[in-house]
Amino acid sequence: MELGRGLVTARHTPGHTEGSVTLVAPGVDGETGGVAFSGDFIFIDSVGRPDLAGKTQQWCGDLWRSLQWAKTSWPDDLVVCPGHYASEGERNSDRSVARAFGSIMQKNGSLLIDDEVTFREWVESSVSIPPPAYRRIKAVNAGLLSASPSEADVLEAGRNECAVG
Repeated sequence: MELGRGLVTARHTPGHTEGSVTLVAPGVDGETGGVAFSGDFIFIDSVGRPDLAGKTQQWCGDLWRSLQWAKTSWPDDLVVCPGHYASEGERNSDRSVARAFGSIMQKNGSLLIDDEVTFREWVESSVSIPPPAYRRIKAVNAGLLSASPSEADVLEAGRNECAVG
C-alpha cells in the first residue's frame, strides 16, 4: 500500500492474536533503516503473549514462526515501534517507544531463544494471569460493547499486559 511517497507492507504476524499484523515501511533508499509498527507482536523487552484466547499451544507456534521471520528478515537499523511499553526503561528520553531492531535483539531475552521447545517452555513459565479487563477489551474491539472515550483511553493505554513476562 502506498502512503505518501512511500510503500508500507502489511505482514501477517500471528501469535499474540490470529489476525496480528505488522506494518513495515522501508528506509528512504529502500535498503537501510525503515520502521516497523509491531503493535503487540514485538515489544522493546518482550513479545506478545499467545495465551489470552485459550489457544496457547497453537498460537505459541504461530508466534515462534512470526518471530523467526522478523529475526531473519529485519535489518538491525529498522526502527521498531510497539503498541505498548511495560516500564519506563522501554521509553526513550523524549518518552517515545521505539528502538532499532539490532538493539532490541541484544536485550530482549525472548528473541535470544534459539529453539522452539525452549521458547514454548519460556512462554509457559512466564505468562501471568490474564488482565481483569481482557474480556471487556475484546468485546469492545469486536463491537459487542461500547466504551466512552475516557474508558477507551484507559483500556488501550493502560499497563502493558499483552507481553509475556
